[in-house]
Amino acid sequence: MDYITDRPIDTAENDLLGRSFFSKQLGETIYKYNSKDGLVIGLFGEWGTGKTSIVNMAIEEIKELAKNDENKPVIMEFSPWNYSDKNNLIHLFLQNLEKQVDNKNININKLLKSYAKKISSNNYLDILSHMPKIGFI
Repeated sequence: MDYITDRPIDTAENDLLGRSFFSKQLGETIYKYNSKDGLVIGLFGEWGTGKTSIVNMAIEEIKELAKNDENKPVIMEFSPWNYSDKNNLIHLFLQNLEKQVDNKNININKLLKSYAKKISSNNYLDILSHMPKIGFI
């Protein structure tokens, strides 16, 4: 007797449950998003309902749409729930980001400097107010 393991699919070609239409629309929407504001998308469902398969098919669509694009998007997969320590999480995220942008020849220093300048000029982050004070400072 053969058992089928509970693994997500990677391509729309393997979609037997009819989720590829939604996934392609999601991928196209993400790819065509052109606002300077950030974009956050939540995909909710019980364990085993196909969330990862939908993400995989959406990524497949983005890659297909971007195949002739000079400014291909950088897609970085990162699973934060695999890490319990906040410092380790941040370190691993930045390490993963560094690998991704190195592969795409993106100048990470220039990019981070630009973000740091934007954050500091808008007073989004006041690190000193969140740091514990020790002794006379």
